Amino acid sequence: MISDCYPPRVGGIESQVRDLSRRLVDAGHEVEVFTATNGAEGQRGGVIELVDGIRVHRLGRRVPFGLPISPGAKGALRERLRDGGFDVAHVHIGVISPFALDGGDAAIEVGLSLAVTWHCVLGRWEPVVARMGHARRWAAAGAALHGVSEMAADQVRRLAPEARVEVLHNGIDAEKWRPDGPGRGSHTSSAAEPLRVVMAMRFTPRKRPLAVIDLVRRARERSSVPITLDVIGGGPLLPLVRRVVERRGWSDWVSPPGRIDRHELVEHYRAADVYLASSRFESFGIAALEGRTVGLPVVALAGSGTEEFVIDGVTGLVREGDEGLIAGLVELAEDRDLLRRLREHNETVVPSQDWSKIVWDVVAEYLRAQGTDVERETMNYWTVDIEGIDDADQVVSRFRLGHGADPVTELLERGWRVTKGLDVHQADTALTIRLQVEPTEPAPRSEYARVPVQEGLTEEDIATAHVYQRVAAYAFVESERGLLLTELSARTWRPGEWTLPGGGIDPGESALGALHREVWEETGQVLTDTELLGVLSSHWIGRSPIGRVEDFHAVRLYYRAHCPSPSDPVVHDVDGSTASAAWIPRARLETTPLASSLAPALAQWFD
Repeated sequence: MISDCYPPRVGGIESQVRDLSRRLVDAGHEVEVFTATNGAEGQRGGVIELVDGIRVHRLGRRVPFGLPISPGAKGALRERLRDGGFDVAHVHIGVISPFALDGGDAAIEVGLSLAVTWHCVLGRWEPVVARMGHARRWAAAGAALHGVSEMAADQVRRLAPEARVEVLHNGIDAEKWRPDGPGRGSHTSSAAEPLRVVMAMRFTPRKRPLAVIDLVRRARERSSVPITLDVIGGGPLLPLVRRVVERRGWSDWVSPPGRIDRHELVEHYRAADVYLASSRFESFGIAALEGRTVGLPVVALAGSGTEEFVIDGVTGLVREGDEGLIAGLVELAEDRDLLRRLREHNETVVPSQDWSKIVWDVVAEYLRAQGTDVERETMNYWTVDIEGIDDADQVVSRFRLGHGADPVTELLERGWRVTKGLDVHQADTALTIRLQVEPTEPAPRSEYARVPVQEGLTEEDIATAHVYQRVAAYAFVESERGLLLTELSARTWRPGEWTLPGGGIDPGESALGALHREVWEETGQVLTDTELLGVLSSHWIGRSPIGRVEDFHAVRLYYRAHCPSPSDPVVHDVDGSTASAAWIPRARLETTPLASSLAPALAQWFD
């Protein structure tokens, strides 16, 4: 890791580089950090510290105010990178990052594979950065380039028009930000109660704290409902902001508590109704993602990086300019049904930027930097174990599910018949499917059935097929309107056929979390009362929609769920695997072209 900034400095890049380094170590990788930031006790000039079990090379100098500046460090960087036995250098770029820029050049000079992430909005600095030419040079040398959002990535595409530039999101530990149960401010139904707005920022001119407070003041003037604001964080402008708030008599509705720890911050979020993301220079917006992860709807500025996770009318409101933000706050203050719907979605569907998924995305980018291109969506995240549980709640059979194996058949061969599903346990990337079983005569041990192979594949195609096991969750959802089904799009093997809503379980995501997310993305419906029915699997070799030949093993978890408020289905995941969605009455199922994978599930669980 190469970054101008690193703890003990506090900020977005510092936290992301530290947390990513820790997560990579937890995943079994070796990580060292090179930084221009001096240590807590002033360590600098090449001192190596061991921080959180990670070797941190402090290459900073004695400079005023402890700024992360290290003129002349490129030689030392080049030498340590050359002699360190590294596979990849990952450079992290902010608006002004001379140390990281030198690090990228040094990595190329010593022949090291390079990955570069832009964490910033360049703004007026973009022409200067373009003239410096780093992005073009690195791209020509085969570096993997990315931004933390589409907005940030678009900047990099302008800097290096010939390069392939991907999005590599910032990460979050979702579990730490999702306390049990709703917060005190959630689902505020009475419009007589104040709308409690919260935001976290660094009090600097770039974040314009006084202008943001005035923005909320104007929303208060237009709203028939009181609005309050907690604006949390530290920085050089905090004393000024506090004086202005006191002088202008705003203390009854503005609270600037200063810098607080994570536990206190979660409590502030739990007591709030809305998170306000007002920065014009937000490449991603990790603080807003933290609020959204707790469950807060986010009112966000259009054109910022927060649009990676704020979907207008779903996870929050996206509005143009300050006037739009003011109108959004007034709308939520006066429309508590909308506020409740947004909050219910955010509390049900976990954001996809959890660290356990982001780490896999990062590894895929490291492989790309080394010349091995891996589709992130087809990486094998999970190891799958099967547990058979008898009537006495004892584990009577446990085994690792091999590639292509069918769990029901495997249990039959061990003398156990599956009677129903129980639950799914997950720890890191290990997933255990627990099934209720009863004793039966063991079935003869048999070879796996011949794997279906798509016509037209050569022996070489089959021998070099990408081995991919995908664990997914699907829902039987029936209402008075019919059975909820989705139509497969042209991106799938069977366009025009219909199947159950659902999809793959992302790393760091629970099976139920994936079920809620996929059903909402594909149909717009919100589920309750989920029950695991069981598991089915299938295995084949064929060419995927992206053109690669895959030895594909599908492990499908099936749930029964209730939809308390069935509505006209809406496909939110546009250009994905779902073309449309509908409630199909039972009388129409026989004339509906159903996917072949759906037939065994219907036969088993749909009366």
